[in-house]
Amino acid sequence: MPEVIISNVGKHHAYETAFSFQQVGWLKRFYTSFYLEKDPPLKHKALRAVLPKSLQRKVGNRCDERIDSKLITSYFFPEILERTPLKNIVGAYNMMNLKGEIYDRRVAMQNLECDIFHGFEGAVLHSFRKAKKQGAKTVLDYPIFHFQTIREIMVEEYKYFGIDAPKYLTTDDINIRRKQKEIEESDFIFVPTERIAKDFVRYGKNTSQVICIPYGFNAERFKVKKKRITFFAFCLLGL
Repeated sequence: MPEVIISNVGKHHAYETAFSFQQVGWLKRFYTSFYLEKDPPLKHKALRAVLPKSLQRKVGNRCDERIDSKLITSYFFPEILERTPLKNIVGAYNMMNLKGEIYDRRVAMQNLECDIFHGFEGAVLHSFRKAKKQGAKTVLDYPIFHFQTIREIMVEEYKYFGIDAPKYLTTDDINIRRKQKEIEESDFIFVPTERIAKDFVRYGKNTSQVICIPYGFNAERFKVKKKRITFFAFCLLGL
């Protein structure tokens, strides 16, 4: 039976992914950042007492009772660091990438022997390399378009409004090179739409390596309603 390790900073759909692998008996370990453990170790209890309010608000949804807590390892420091005054010094862009780098290196210190290492973009380069050395296939979970496409669109938007684009959108800095390495060194990339899949192929990834898995939803919670055109929209469209 295959063994899968999942790594993700934050939440996203990682909890659902971890639970799905657990259901079929494949989940070996789920590494994540701040997690609301039912029976936390003493150091985590002390941490919760001094959490910044911005992070306390997130605590409530950082838990999934369906996942066996014995399979979860929480590394909270990167997210705590992101909410310190250091963010004002280095800037939000660098802080976001620093968080991913620290978390990734922490995970890479562990035994990552498995069949499949499933990591989320922005925080898996060193983990990928460690897992590959231990014989694993690597899957990069990428929920958005290729970073170069996003940069191009943002630069165009800045131009449209007559504003100079930030340097990080026009310079291939260490963070951009890291993102590129994650893509290059992944065996497979999971994306949620066909358009995103084509985007990665456009930037050189082999078609067979990019797998589209649309995100699921509970159909009972959402209903399709008839479109209604308001009076304002009616006037705006000149109908």
